[in-house]
Amino acid sequence: MGRWMTKWASLMGILALGLGLAVACTQGPTNASPQEFYRGKTVTWIVSSDAGTSSDLLARAIAPYLAEETGATVKVDNMGTDEGSNWVYNEAKKDGLTFIHKSTGALTANDILQAPGTEYEVEKYLYIADVDEGIRIMAVSPDLANKTLEELRKMKGLKAGGTSAKGSIAISGAVVSEVLGLDAKVITGYSGSGKVALATKQRELDFYVISDTSAKMAEDDGMVVSFLSPNDQRSEALPNVPTMYELGVKVPKDLEGALEFVLASGQALALPPGTPADRVEYLRKIFDKLETNKELQSTLSKLKGAQASFMSGKDLQDKIVKMKADKELAGKLNTIFDKRKAVQ
Repeated sequence: MGRWMTKWASLMGILALGLGLAVACTQGPTNASPQEFYRGKTVTWIVSSDAGTSSDLLARAIAPYLAEETGATVKVDNMGTDEGSNWVYNEAKKDGLTFIHKSTGALTANDILQAPGTEYEVEKYLYIADVDEGIRIMAVSPDLANKTLEELRKMKGLKAGGTSAKGSIAISGAVVSEVLGLDAKVITGYSGSGKVALATKQRELDFYVISDTSAKMAEDDGMVVSFLSPNDQRSEALPNVPTMYELGVKVPKDLEGALEFVLASGQALALPPGTPADRVEYLRKIFDKLETNKELQSTLSKLKGAQASFMSGKDLQDKIVKMKADKELAGKLNTIFDKRKAVQ
């Protein structure tokens, strides 16, 4: 009986060793290079907006090229405005297989201005790229398309639109109203930029401030008319839209910082803090390469009406860290927003 038990124990040990080796082979080596790690995996690209928005269409246009470069399957999912960024930061695995895609301005504004529902620290995300360095556009209701800036300045009770409280669209509307000298209040609570565009078309709102890509899409759909750009250069996608400087606007020195913050338009891609550094760097290099992909640029030109300009992940990281370190910025923006927000 003793020899039988000994043989049984030996057999169990061999089986356990074999099972352990099988599991190890399935998981792959723990020190695999990023190239080896991503090959055959599924990458989840979470877009923090509804399907059909400019952010969503941009992600779906780029995703096949990311898949080709990494050898991974790239799946694009949509999550709510705040839900997606909070989930990736707090709950997604920190393995480099899940990242958030959100308006750069919205991502930074929600944290810096402590918008309700924000559960992340923006500078601690690990940025891969900004895939749509854009120009901001003030888009107005078609009813106001033939007005001049001087005529808008004389109008009383204008309404600008926004989504989340103190989000990018809302704070942009407040700051641009202040810079242009408009009698305007910001109404928030719309569930996405598409809803803001529809409300503007229906004259529930008079205007809002959005990226040139989103403005062009809304204009092509007959929702709005692009009125001016608060940037110092025209948009390639909307070359006939003048800048406010061309219309004679001078920015007061005390508003320069707030306007610079608003003009930080783009589409940030970010991994959760704690993602292995070599995987972050690997994805950054891939997006640097994708910016020069002629086939992708042709696809994006058809979508945007202009070439897409990417910002490197490192440059975006540095830019956001610098913004967060400006201790006076939040106070300035909050003062402007509190002055401009509508009582609801």
